[in-house]
Amino acid sequence: MTGIFADWDLYLVGMPNKTTGREEKARFLAATALLRTRMAEQAHAENLKAAQWDLPALLQRIWSDSTQSPAERRQLLLELWREYAEMADNQISCAIIIAYIRRHLPAGSPEAYTAGELSRVRSDAGPRFDPYVP
Repeated sequence: MTGIFADWDLYLVGMPNKTTGREEKARFLAATALLRTRMAEQAHAENLKAAQWDLPALLQRIWSDSTQSPAERRQLLLELWREYAEMADNQISCAIIIAYIRRHLPAGSPEAYTAGELSRVRSDAGPRFDPYVP
């Protein structure tokens, strides 16, 4: 994720006050900005670990969904991998997905990604998806 975060409440200090407690809120937010940032970072790390813990079950659910064709399920696995690959600090999640693919959709098997599917993916912009290259 790119961009900047602007805490607009910090700019409220000293402005004409039409809302009771506005300056107090701005001071409080300014005084606790570092603490709130650390708490958000910790929560993000915990959420990422929980997602990684749940990932094998999610992959199994996707691959076991008989309402989707194998090609559609492979596409879903690819899209999930892309989602993780485009976020920072998700190498472990990407590795879990690739390991799942290698174990359940091994190269050369009927379940494997076809040469055409991999060729199309390689021509796309973004992180390189090549589950069968060690």
